[in-house]
Amino acid sequence: MTILVATDGSSNAERAVAYASRLAKKIGENLLIVHVTPTLPTTKENMIQLLKEELGSPEESGMKYLRKAQTIAQKEGVKAEAKLLKGSPAEEILREADKGYELIVLGHHGKGKVHELLIGGVASKVVHLSKIPVLVVK
Repeated sequence: MTILVATDGSSNAERAVAYASRLAKKIGENLLIVHVTPTLPTTKENMIQLLKEELGSPEESGMKYLRKAQTIAQKEGVKAEAKLLKGSPAEEILREADKGYELIVLGHHGKGKVHELLIGGVASKVVHLSKIPVLVVK
């Protein structure tokens, strides 16, 4: 079983990474950690610039989240690959899962209201649309 775990840098996502890492170690399987930087609408340039200034560079933040998640996995005794994706988080997680993963692990809630407004309830979308089992960690 190959496990796909998604992180957005939240404490719930970090718990999901730790849980997925322990599970991967127990069953001797691979772990891929992904972070998806959401694409922002391009029609409101001032709004986009304001959000970027408020939230920082999505790619830099994503790489920071992935490095932290890999550190968590290493502490659990698992070497994990990391992959930065871009697009709609739920869609990209599902697209990556279609490449042969057998389980998706996600945190229950993500970063907060701004992120939720931008990307919606990622865990909920993935649970409802996934073709493979999804484990939601609280």
